Amino acid sequence: MSSLIEQIIHASTPLEPVHTTLQPQLQPLPTIRCILFDVYGTLMVSGVGDISHSVDEDRDTSMRQTAKAHHIRWKHALPDPGKQFKAVIHEHHRALRSRGIPFPEVDIREVWSDFLKRHAHPSCILNESQLEQLCLAHELSVNPTWPMPGLSHTLEELRRRNQYLGIVSNAQFFTPLLFPAYLGRTLEELGFSDALCQWSYQLREAKPDTRLYEENVKALQQLHIQPSEVIYVGNDMLNDMLPATQVGFKTALFAGDQRSLRLRKEDTRIASIQPDLILTQLEQLLECVPAAT
Repeated sequence: MSSLIEQIIHASTPLEPVHTTLQPQLQPLPTIRCILFDVYGTLMVSGVGDISHSVDEDRDTSMRQTAKAHHIRWKHALPDPGKQFKAVIHEHHRALRSRGIPFPEVDIREVWSDFLKRHAHPSCILNESQLEQLCLAHELSVNPTWPMPGLSHTLEELRRRNQYLGIVSNAQFFTPLLFPAYLGRTLEELGFSDALCQWSYQLREAKPDTRLYEENVKALQQLHIQPSEVIYVGNDMLNDMLPATQVGFKTALFAGDQRSLRLRKEDTRIASIQPDLILTQLEQLLECVPAAT
């Protein structure tokens, strides 16, 4: 893992959020005992707004560059590797949907492995570590990330207040590594409970399905915390605010970066959803939640 963390550090440069026109809407929420966060576009600035949107980027150039850097040769002419890569992702999605999963999530390592078996020269064999380095290198090229302003201070203060911290995120294996890469501390060291961190690639289900949120409801029951004592912070009205509301969490819409803000005004599914807070800076959360009792 340390080599992957170093890879993130060396490939990343500061990325500033783009301000939005929304105004903060803050209020005291004295009963909150747990804060759950989205990652991309909320805790981390995302160059394309969200990890899921990196799939839609023009991958041909970046895939050729990544393949060359990792000494991958194609066994046949491959003029559009990005298109072929997306085709493998769609195959994995179809297989998961056939198992009754409405919003499937892939493990990108398996996608890359299948893609290379089909198109890479047989001599280009990667071990597990090399495959992870390849996956990460490509993701960093299409979706650069950087901590949101105020992230470290916000997490430190929430931990000092004895708030339970967790994550519900569309993510891949490298997502948790962003924290030690940028902040110098693991999620556990930053105060996050492993039992309250739900990653889509592990469950093979993605937001806006409520499955990831429901898993946290179960974990919170073991801590004797009710859904009404939880606030979920995310940047997407559909993927974040809707399912969080459906399981009974309070919600905070993070509107701190225009790249990632997803208001979904035309989507009737969120017509009746109103977040409890609107944050334009992460540190505004500190004005609303108390020290846990």
